[in-house]
Amino acid sequence: MKEKMRLIDQHDIVHYMWGHYDQKEFLYILLRFKKAYIHYMGSDVLRAKKFGIKPWWCSKLANKTFCDSPNLQTELADMGIKAKVLPNPVPNLIFDLQPFPVQNRVLAYVNQVNENFYHIDDVEFIAQASPGWEFKIVGHDGKGRKPVHNLQYLGRVDKHTITRLIKESKVYLRLTDHDATGKMALEAMAQGRYVIRNMQWSHTIFVQNNEEAVQALKKLVRENKLNMNAYEYVRREWSDEITFGRFIKLYR
Repeated sequence: MKEKMRLIDQHDIVHYMWGHYDQKEFLYILLRFKKAYIHYMGSDVLRAKKFGIKPWWCSKLANKTFCDSPNLQTELADMGIKAKVLPNPVPNLIFDLQPFPVQNRVLAYVNQVNENFYHIDDVEFIAQASPGWEFKIVGHDGKGRKPVHNLQYLGRVDKHTITRLIKESKVYLRLTDHDATGKMALEAMAQGRYVIRNMQWSHTIFVQNNEEAVQALKKLVRENKLNMNAYEYVRREWSDEITFGRFIKLYR
């Protein structure tokens, strides 16, 4: 706590990226006449629900409370927490429009430590039901999973490989128990790719079950036109100049 107090004393604004529930810390910030911002990013909203009244009190002590996306805003409102949507920047998005590969390909991310959160069984089911598509999964090396003939696990990869894999795909599939913006979803949209996800989001394909995901892929089999609506949306709303500019305006 002493180290935190020292850091607080050295700054005018304390901006907590991810929910924070230390009431004593917030009181100290107020007593030192500093500003405190709370910023909810995704799964921290789920965690906040386990802390009872603390998140609500901290939101009252903070000068402002923000969240990454509209769906988080709704969840927080249900907890009595009023938050303003302020998307977290995704630095250095690559805006590149390359033709789709000849082979229809789907890219997905599954965290190996939390594979069920990322619906690994559903992704495998969709792959098996979509033999005309090739599936690649990053973030998981396939250990403990039964082989699926058109699905390849690539394990953990670096950001340059992610960019290349997006370029080599037509679709990014994102299925989660809980979500916010989704960095890889934006990266895929910035390259004119189609995004299928189980959360409603601008210029993406919303699915509520595996059958809907399979049908969405069937419709995209012969689609050769890039997803320009998604590309233009991300370029308009998520360029570094726009997203960082919002934070600069906030701190002035």
